[in-house]
Amino acid sequence: MDADLSINSLVKVTGSTALLGLGSNLGDRIGWLYYGLAKLGSHSGIRLEMVSSIWSTPPVQAAGGEFLNIAVRVNTSLNAHELLQAVKGIEAETGRSGSLSDARRLDIDIIYFGDSIIDESSLVIPHPRRLMRSFVLAPIAEVCGTAVDPVLKTRISELAYLKLPGLIPSATRVFHPGWYGSPRSGKFG
Repeated sequence: MDADLSINSLVKVTGSTALLGLGSNLGDRIGWLYYGLAKLGSHSGIRLEMVSSIWSTPPVQAAGGEFLNIAVRVNTSLNAHELLQAVKGIEAETGRSGSLSDARRLDIDIIYFGDSIIDESSLVIPHPRRLMRSFVLAPIAEVCGTAVDPVLKTRISELAYLKLPGLIPSATRVFHPGWYGSPRSGKFG
């Protein structure tokens, strides 16, 4: 019997597993990533499971300086639309306007939501640019590399191996896993 390598099989709990990308290129970038993790972790419908290393890249189609990016695997009792509403609320608290070209204190994207494939005007999952951006693919591979992309039916670790060498700009790891503390203890920093 084949092992269950779906994204939802990564953590055996009652909700769905979602993979989020967080980025910041304005102000105290590490501080904003901590803020995003703390806000996600304090939401009653979201439980942090694993946080990636911090990766640095130049901005892509956005104003401002270098981005710091992470991926976080969460378990959530929210549906995909409720999770989108929650992350957009966190972004709004940081002053995010929603413009794709503005510098950002905090940007949060839903990269995967379980094995869902959603193609709506307000929500597309898996994230349509997940395989074109090193700052998404590298950290996502750290937190769920054995999972299978629901569209391509290929392990995320294999997609990272095949695609990362050709992606420009490339991402550089600046802090290794564990930089944030333990998500299960609720202690960050």
